[in-house]
Amino acid sequence: MLIETVNMCRIYNKRSGSVAALTDVSLTIEQGEFAVLTGASGSGKSTLMNILGFLDLPDSGSYYFDGKDICAMSDSEISRIRNLRIGFVFQSFNLIPELTALENAALPLEYRGIPRKRRRAIAAEALNTVGLSHRLDHKPYELSGGQQQRVAIARALAADPQVILADEPCGNLDSKAGGEIMRLLCELNRQGKTLILITHDEHAAKMGSRLIKIKDGRVYEG
Repeated sequence: MLIETVNMCRIYNKRSGSVAALTDVSLTIEQGEFAVLTGASGSGKSTLMNILGFLDLPDSGSYYFDGKDICAMSDSEISRIRNLRIGFVFQSFNLIPELTALENAALPLEYRGIPRKRRRAIAAEALNTVGLSHRLDHKPYELSGGQQQRVAIARALAADPQVILADEPCGNLDSKAGGEIMRLLCELNRQGKTLILITHDEHAAKMGSRLIKIKDGRVYEG
């Protein structure tokens, strides 16, 4: 079992009172799965994604990653697992405008202390994997939306993560570019990456091996 949550809850305290973003979420995801999370805005999808990606912690319940209790770990231990084993792909790309495609893709490796020459070679290979070997020196403003998302995927791949978390990766793309990104993500899943996708797109959702619906902070199998 790669991912397991048990009766997991997340509550936000606001001036108007407490809001339960997640309620008793029990979920398992196996290594190599392609799980799709769907639900209306405000249903708890992003909160769940943030917890699964070690960006947040539940208020109660448990989260086990590869058998380890994440809630019992220190902040530094959690950061280390996130850096080594999780790759993120966001709707807004989150590229640094001043950096080239190669420099953006190499960024996670810099945080690991990998020497510059080695991290550039790894990043170049990741960009080649996503079909951008001819765009290494281009900055984000010189790339189309689809190409920018490919750089974001290459950035995730360069770190060789066990899990890729993709939050509406096609949300800012036209249908053609979005289709290309989904085919790329599906290929990465076939190569063994565990893929967890948040999407409102019904066509994209059908590409997953498993559908998980979220409504009012509760999880239902599709």
